[in-house]
Amino acid sequence: SSSSSSVVSDVPSVVSSDWSGGEGLGSSSFRSTLGPVLLMILTPCWSIIMWYVSSELGGDFGKFVTMSLSDPYLLYKIWPTFHGPLSYPAWFQILSFMSFQLLLMRVVPGASFSGPTTPKGNTPVYTANGLQCYALTLAALVAVDSL
Repeated sequence: SSSSSSVVSDVPSVVSSDWSGGEGLGSSSFRSTLGPVLLMILTPCWSIIMWYVSSELGGDFGKFVTMSLSDPYLLYKIWPTFHGPLSYPAWFQILSFMSFQLLLMRVVPGASFSGPTTPKGNTPVYTANGLQCYALTLAALVAVDSL
């Protein structure tokens, strides 16, 4: 009996690997439901606001705040309109970006990296070229924008 208690006392306590220590904002429902829902709702809104401020207001965020206070429907008015699922420009942009990224994935060199073994015993091998592809994507964006 005494040897089993000494074994238990020698085992280190398990520390949560969660960055917040498992406490989050005090509520697990916020971390599992409300937080992700707010993130999904607010991220597109913030993206549209930043696009509008950058492209239409010359980066003057103060002007946007002033406009928003005087017009509560401003976000609705600046929201891009939906041109239907057969919008040629939208599909051209999406397919062009996909093709460019697939080309980068295949062409840009990088070290081989083995992923975790799957339950069926397969070990996927990846090319660690993500940072280089990201930098090339940004450079291509700046180049295309300057045309």
